[in-house]
Amino acid sequence: MPNPNHSSSKPPASPGERASLAPAHADVTLLELVRLLGATIEDDREVAAAARRLLRRGDVRLVGNFRGEPIESF
Repeated sequence: MPNPNHSSSKPPASPGERASLAPAHADVTLLELVRLLGATIEDDREVAAAARRLLRRGDVRLVGNFRGEPIESF
């Protein structure tokens, strides 16, 4: 029976399908990344650690002046 709250005739995507549709990473400048993280994290060391973690996992990719720079240089 179709879901009256769902406008598409296709069934909703499974969690695995949704994950495959999501972008693999976000392209941001280092400044944008630090500002976004700093908006929710007060400790500068934690901001830096979170940025490194996101970069290493490939969740974010830097564009601009720091594009392609090794993470260790930050």
